[in-house]
Formats: sequence, structure tokens, C-alpha cells
Amino acid sequence: MHIKNWRFNRPVDKARSKEIIKHIQSKPIETLFYLAEMNGTYEVLDGIHRYTALKMLPVDYITDSIATSYVLLNIRINPTEGELVDFFKSFNKSIPVPDLYLQNPDQVKRDVITAIIEKWERIYPTHFSTSNKFKRPHINRTALTDILSDVYDKYATDEITADELEERLHKYNDVAYNKWKDEAPKMAIKKCTESGLWLFMAPDEIINA
Repeated sequence: MHIKNWRFNRPVDKARSKEIIKHIQSKPIETLFYLAEMNGTYEVLDGIHRYTALKMLPVDYITDSIATSYVLLNIRINPTEGELVDFFKSFNKSIPVPDLYLQNPDQVKRDVITAIIEKWERIYPTHFSTSNKFKRPHINRTALTDILSDVYDKYATDEITADELEERLHKYNDVAYNKWKDEAPKMAIKKCTESGLWLFMAPDEIINA
């Protein structure tokens, strides 16, 4: 059974899946997954982070209760793209979803933005939050995706590469440093000084930089 993430869905945030793993032993994992069957391939519409967490689960975490648990699947058979988008929007009304992943996707743009976010998550892990209520100088993947999408559209008169977009971000980071190095709260100054990343003190200003 070949299972993959639905192509309009957000890329898997492994930090979020790791948070799920931490809670699997203390409380039951939600075991209802929504999938679409497309020509023999199953694409996950909802539950990709829980599915990924189960795949990442260390062997010594697999208790008898987990090993004998049932998984419920809600499967749509050969639906149209429009039907899936309508379902996804309806199902995720309470969860912010980057506009980039609900539009007809520009694959180059998606690849550029995903490459930057994955790189920055590795370099600046302490600045990324899995919460929707993050506080500066933190950000979550959804918010950064939306911001980078706007920045990409602003500068991409021709196709812009990940390196070119990242260069612009580093230039604004210098601007943010000069603005916030003396004005930010002490704890924020300490974190940003240690990481060298000041960009997320006011991430919305990136668009106007």
C-alpha cells in the first residue's frame, strides 16, 4: 500500500511529528485518517503528521496497546481535484493553512520556499515553534510560508532561486539587527544574539523590506 502526502497539502513538519511521538504513550493517538485513492496510490488529506509520527516511532515505544490498536481510514475513491480542495478547505477551517498550498501550485515557487524553510529549521531550530500562538522572535512554518510566498511574488519578475531569495532575507536580517539590537526585550536580544537571527522580531516587515 503506497501512501504519500497529498500534493496540495503542506510538507511534513517533522518537529510537529516528534511532538506527537512524545504524547503517544500518555494518551491515545487520534486514529482516523482521511485519504484519497488515486490510481492505486493513497494520498493523505488529513493526518499526515500522525502518520509520520507512527512511522518514526522508536521500537521501544511500541507497547502492546499501540501494536494492537485499530486505525480507521476514510477513503475517497478517485475524486476530482476540486472535490478534494473543497473538502480540505472545509475540514481545515479552524487550522491556518498557507494560501500557497490551496492555490494551483507553482512547483518552482513551492520548491524554493520549502528549501529555505527546511534549511532554516536546521540552522535556527530554537526560533521555530509548533504553536499557532508563537511570540517573537519565534515563528511557525505556516506563518513563514505565507511571508516567503509574498516576498517571492514581490521579487519574482523572473524565476528567483532559493539562494537569491535567501540573500534578500539575510539583507533584511541586517536591517532587523540594527533596529532591534537595543530595543527588543532582554530575553529576545539574548536569543537573537546567540543565533544571529533577528529576522523574526517583526516578520511581517520582511514583505516591505
